[in-house]
Amino acid sequence: VKDANGNPIFVSDQDSYCVYDDANNQLGKLGIQIHQIGYAYGLKSIQNCIFYTFKIISTRNTALSNVYFGIYADIDVGNVSGGDPEYADDKLGFDKTKNFVYFYDDGVTSEWPDGKTGYFGMALFQTPKVNGVELGLTDMHYNLYNDDKDQDTIQYGIMSSAASLYNSVDGNKYFHLGTNPNLHYDDPKTIPPAGMDLVANFGSGPYTLNPNDTLTFVMAILAGNDSADIYKTYNETKKVFLNNYEAAKPPLTPTLTGAAGNNRVTLFWDDKAEKSKDSYSGQYDFEGYRLYRSVDKGIHWKLLSEYDIINNIGLDKGLQYSYTDSTVINGIEYWYTLTSFDRGDSGVASLECGLGKVPGVPNLAVVIPHSEAIGRTPVSLDSVYHIGNGKSNYLFNVKPADLPINTANTYEVGFTYTTRYERGAPSVKAEIIVGDSAKINKNYSFQFIAPNRVNLINATTGLEFDGNPKSYSPSLGTTYTVQGISDGNFKIKLSPADTVLANRPKAGDIISVNFSVQVKRFGMDTSIVVAPRDFSSLPNFLQATYDGIIFSVKPPEVIQNIYRQGRK
Repeated sequence: VKDANGNPIFVSDQDSYCVYDDANNQLGKLGIQIHQIGYAYGLKSIQNCIFYTFKIISTRNTALSNVYFGIYADIDVGNVSGGDPEYADDKLGFDKTKNFVYFYDDGVTSEWPDGKTGYFGMALFQTPKVNGVELGLTDMHYNLYNDDKDQDTIQYGIMSSAASLYNSVDGNKYFHLGTNPNLHYDDPKTIPPAGMDLVANFGSGPYTLNPNDTLTFVMAILAGNDSADIYKTYNETKKVFLNNYEAAKPPLTPTLTGAAGNNRVTLFWDDKAEKSKDSYSGQYDFEGYRLYRSVDKGIHWKLLSEYDIINNIGLDKGLQYSYTDSTVINGIEYWYTLTSFDRGDSGVASLECGLGKVPGVPNLAVVIPHSEAIGRTPVSLDSVYHIGNGKSNYLFNVKPADLPINTANTYEVGFTYTTRYERGAPSVKAEIIVGDSAKINKNYSFQFIAPNRVNLINATTGLEFDGNPKSYSPSLGTTYTVQGISDGNFKIKLSPADTVLANRPKAGDIISVNFSVQVKRFGMDTSIVVAPRDFSSLPNFLQATYDGIIFSVKPPEVIQNIYRQGRK
């Protein structure tokens, strides 16, 4: 679901939305409406956070001055409703530089199963600007729960740090300024070491709310095991906020297609997930595919197979784009789903896209195998032959999926190089130019040691070609001839895909350029598929075009000279 500008409306794992106003205010309505949006996440790295955005909208004809936005927080750390008074030993911390208020206690409780308590807090991540500057958290005070008074003058006096309230008989209940007095902020050191049953009020203001204007505030509720952990939550939450509320996400969902056969099901899928860039990490971090099967319409799933990039992460099995399930029974309905997953990193665990559980989603195939109809001719291969001037003695094993779309099509197969961002997200186009692919059919890795310096590595041996880093000019796209290749007809070219300097490669970025097979269907301008990423996997794994032409490529057998000496 997107808005009129094409931006996603739902951004978290669980969005919430509500609107409310003061139309029933018994003292007379002010003419204010609030749109409240919540964002919550299931990812481990950001699961201890909930965002709330408050859009305060004026529906009145005159301006309101000295408007304050206030948050009332009564956090009972370690408490269970109806249990022991664990709320009586609470304390709070205040980090003005981060607009952050948090609650904690002595760390132990008899109420929770593990006997330990944690930290819980609230932070303002966005406030309106006054004279071009966000005001942030301008006031923070605490008081005993029993001293709460539901009176507008007192509540407004707390959130605005009114001198009239401070100088009143109730002033010592709501102001605790400490040794460095500032009327706007209480000093947490004034809380007794044993803690107390306290609440906190913090606010931001003053603002002027003009007719039809909107004031926007973004608050986050945060949790952590201890002080260090809640600050870790804060940092991750701030990163998500700055990324337009988008947290780390799994790769794009692949498209899975199934074709029924006689006691078999043929499955094939596309490779669009491999082009996924995680906006949270800025990485192209696709790692592999998992294929599942269900015989009860998605209630229970069985993992059939898993494929991943050969990169010293995970199984290192290699990628495949087709699977034939021959353990099925005719007449039974089988559900198959294919997921993509990323490699994860030290901060975020590997993420997997959702299982296809609803008919119509792209990564779900519902298939009922069946015997062939009498008189029907299944889709089959006509012939494989060489075209052009090149020579090839590789053997192609081709079997089209038995689907109507595959009738009367002709395909052209050629050899090329494909590019993948293995680490980082360099805005660079990498090209390898060869004179004879029969002589140079390896995989290569461009490993950046600086924005304009790169090592060219033989991915098979892991060694540089000549031991000297290659230099290039991002603005010129210079072509370099690589030394050490037998015929000398091997060149590399790195061209900037983005002229913005900040988007140039950085030290540690890696681009792989892999010898691969390209398949095109006559009459179409774009490739149906480029596979595999690792040419050496062709004899072992089934590849597939997007429309279901399944193939593998077998290299020619090495001619051997065998000598045997007989016995008399």
